[in-house]
Order: sequence, then C-alpha cells, then structure tokens
Amino acid sequence: MKLSLEQAQIRDRIVGAFGSPQVAKQLIETWASSNGLDTSKAYEFFRPKHARQPWQAMIWQAYIPPKFTFILWLGIRERLSTRDRLAFLQEETSCSLCINRSESAKHLFFDCPFSERVPKMAWHQPPYVNHPMCNQMAKERED
Repeated sequence: MKLSLEQAQIRDRIVGAFGSPQVAKQLIETWASSNGLDTSKAYEFFRPKHARQPWQAMIWQAYIPPKFTFILWLGIRERLSTRDRLAFLQEETSCSLCINRSESAKHLFFDCPFSERVPKMAWHQPPYVNHPMCNQMAKERED
C-alpha cells in the first residue's frame, strides 16, 4: 500500500512516538477506509488528552442551564472577560460591585462582599441544600 504525503507525515510522527515503522504502518492501516484515511481516528490518536478534573462532573449536568455551566467553566479556567483581563481596553479595573479591589474571576466568585451574599441566599433554598457544587464552592472559599 502506497502512502499519501499526509499518511507519510502521520507515519513519521507515530514512528517518533513508538520507534517502529511496522507499528506505525499497522496503526495507519487500521485508520484506512474505502474513502481514504479516516481522519477522525487520526485526530483521536494525536489530540492532547488531559485527565478529567473533579469539578467537571459537577458542572456538566443536564439540570444546570448551559449558560450557567459555560460561565462557571470560563471562570474556573480564568477566561471570563473581567476588567483585569480587559485592562488594555480601559483605565478602570476596579470591581463594579464593591469598587474596592481589582475585578477578577477569583474576586467576583469568592472575595467580593456583594457576590458573597448570592451563594448564602441560594444555599438556603431547597433545591441547592447540600448540592455538591455548593459544597465545593464552600470548600474553595475556606482555602
């Protein structure tokens, strides 16, 4: 079987990973289909795989609205468009709620006196009492 340029490049990366051209050829042949190379199998092999984080199982739940999950996910990954991250666009970086400190995801979720009231109110509502997410947030606040 003659390899295309793309297949040869993939083979070279696999040989670099496993050290054997025979293993590389066998693996590429398992990816072959009647239409050529099945790129999804090649992508799955090469894509970076990271260990699941403990918080992932808590936030990706069917009963949590996607917009809340997405905002929480951005916050955990420190990718929210907070004022500290947008400082290059404006001069003001102080928190718009308390005006005492620089607005960051950590400040908004854990340190701001105004946002601190929200979980306290939510935890007293029946659906959220002893919910794993509330327990995790309380643990983060203590640390």
